[in-house]
Amino acid sequence: MARRTQQQRRDERRARATAERATADQTRGGYRPPDRSSCSERSWYQSVDDADTVRLDHRLFRSGGRLVDFAILVHTLDIDGAWIEAARVDCCHGHVHLHHTSGEVSGIGPVHEVDDVAALFAVASDQATRYAVTIRDMKGRDERDV
Repeated sequence: MARRTQQQRRDERRARATAERATADQTRGGYRPPDRSSCSERSWYQSVDDADTVRLDHRLFRSGGRLVDFAILVHTLDIDGAWIEAARVDCCHGHVHLHHTSGEVSGIGPVHEVDDVAALFAVASDQATRYAVTIRDMKGRDERDV
């Protein structure tokens, strides 16, 4: 038999977990894009600096003429000459979100229907561009510049 304080703490943990699940459901929409193999894909690179050391990789997927899925990747050129993914914006799991290099994920907005994808693409593109510009501005800085 559980003691009263143990039971109370268990009930509080369960209530907190239920509240967290409800909050997570509110920030995510129910939209699921069609399979990418049935979509037409358009992709292109956009250089952020003159030396082409930071670039944005846009990947758009359309079905029936409508934007149904997208990903925007921020790449940086490594000292070895290899491109490294620094950040990624995508619309998986019913919401548009930004994956940071630290592993942190920032939400941009929920996707409830296909029209939300196109509406949030502009916001996502703006955030990815700001992220890339910040990386560009930080490249080449060292301790003396601060």
